[in-house]
Formats: sequence, structure tokens, C-alpha cells
Amino acid sequence: MQIIKKEIEDLYYLEVTSKYIVVNDLYHGINIMDFDLNMVRSIELEEDIVINFSIKHEDELLLFCYENECAFYVNLKTESVCRYDLSDYKDTYFSNIYFWQDNIVYLFADGSELSVKVDLNSADMIKLSSSDFVGLSLKKQYTELLSKDILSYNNDNGSALIIQNSNYCVWYPDNQIAIDMNIVALNQKKENIPSEQIYCKTSYSQDAVVCISEKVIMVTAKEKEDLYIYPPYELYRFFEGKIADYNGEIFLFALCHDNSSDGASLLMRYNELLIV
Repeated sequence: MQIIKKEIEDLYYLEVTSKYIVVNDLYHGINIMDFDLNMVRSIELEEDIVINFSIKHEDELLLFCYENECAFYVNLKTESVCRYDLSDYKDTYFSNIYFWQDNIVYLFADGSELSVKVDLNSADMIKLSSSDFVGLSLKKQYTELLSKDILSYNNDNGSALIIQNSNYCVWYPDNQIAIDMNIVALNQKKENIPSEQIYCKTSYSQDAVVCISEKVIMVTAKEKEDLYIYPPYELYRFFEGKIADYNGEIFLFALCHDNSSDGASLLMRYNELLIV
């Protein structure tokens, strides 16, 4: 397994798109890197911005800054940025299930029927009524997704990671097909597991599933040994991880923090992950 490590001050946000690695640039913008963690460019957003959540489509992002009551559309290729006011959506947290088609994005609020249409051409956010939502052709897909226990979601290929018959499956709600990955799903229904060792985040690719906890990341794939990755230093803890298929190889990108708050944040890339 090969590892690249890069120290970055106050790192808390990570996203992986089709071509780029995106992290926060302190509290005023984002840094864009290539898959070798070389800096491509920085994009300024606004002072004192905290990115809480993001969704993506190819190399475009919507960054949600709930504390700042705003969202930013960012095109990573053209560097174009558009700010959206979220003051009408106070105390609303959007779901990681969404539909992004060309220049239209449909957002759904966690735990409610609220849906919002974002028109990237006109920079409008339109709250949809119940009747508008019923008329959406995407309603069936959304309903199907809500009926499953979604571990992770991929808008670009219209799929979600679910557990079915004790295996991980990739579920396509458009045609209601579930493809068994032939990987036994992780079972953490055990008592007395320390909270920092509970796998609370999941990422997946076509061939592998990554489960992330503070103290360990597990990478598992069909007919291959499970790989356990630990923080590089004793006081460090994992904060985020994303898996990506790139040029026929599986990469894992992870954020790591010093639990004592004295050390620098680390952005790491792992490749040559899986042992036959």
C-alpha cells in the first residue's frame, strides 16, 4: 500500500469528484487538488465560511454553509461561483439524497416532504409545493430510495449502497435493480463497542466498500482480504474518508486530526489497497 500525506491547517472538509480532490481553505474558500494531492487552484467564497455539507455532479459542487445561512454553487473547471441565500430555510438540513440533472438540482429536506428546485442557470431556489412534488417524474425514484436503508448515495450513476440478504448491494431505483457486490456487510450490532471504533461513515465504488470510524478504516472487496488502516500517529483520529475509482485503480482519501489539537491536520491518499 502506498501513502501520500499532506499537512494542511484546520482541515475539516473533503470531497472527491471525477477529477479533483476538494478541501476547505481555512474558513474562506476551497482548495482544489489533483489525485496526487498537487494544488490546482484555490477558489475564494466568503470570509468566516464553514462548509457543513456538500453534494456533487461530475466536477460541480453545491456547498451548504448552514451557520452562514447560504449555499455556494461552484464549477471546479470554470471556477464560476454563485451564492444562494438559505435564510428562508432556517433549521432545514438537506438530505444526501438529491437529483442533479444538467442545470437543475432537486433537494429534499431530511425527515420532511420539503423539496426545493435549484435552477443553476437563473440562480433561483424555488420551494416546491406538495402538488409540484407529486408531479415530478423523479418522485418514484425518491420514494424508492426512502424505502431503503441507504448507506451511501451516488447521484452521477443513480445508485445507492444498501444491505440485502446480509450482503452489500448497489441499488438502482430508476429500474429497481439491485446488484449484489458479493461482499458480506459489516455487522456492528455488538455491545460495548467504543464509540470511536463504530463505523459511522461509508463510501463505495463499483468494486469496494469503505467503512470509516475515528480509529480505523476498513476497506473490503469481493474475494480479497479486508484491509484495516489506522491513523499514522497515536493521537490522530480519522474524520472523513472517500473512495474513488481512477484510471482503473481504487484510491482512498482520508482526513485525519490530532486529537490533542496541537498537530496539523493531514490529508492522505492510499492506493494499492487490496490484497488478492
